[in-house]
Amino acid sequence: MALITTAALALADRATSVDIAAAQARDMQQSLTQVLPGEFDNDMLKDTLVLNGPNGEVTVYRARRAGQVEAVVFKVTGNGYAGPIDCMMGIDRTGHIR
Repeated sequence: MALITTAALALADRATSVDIAAAQARDMQQSLTQVLPGEFDNDMLKDTLVLNGPNGEVTVYRARRAGQVEAVVFKVTGNGYAGPIDCMMGIDRTGHIR
């Protein structure tokens, strides 16, 4: 019985992993659009940098127009009471927080 249950869970995980990854990408894209509204030429999900911060890694998403970086979104993770908390902050080319 345990073997059958394990096999069923493994099959379900493999069958849904692509859909889960696509849903996570859509959710992140919506979050980026909320932080940085506007039209940009690039796919911010693929145009990223990972920097070392004082409390761990910081992911930076770059928004470009005509090949030039117009704004960035910083995604940082901190420790909350019940687990990690992700925060996103956008800064445009002029230094204004978005």
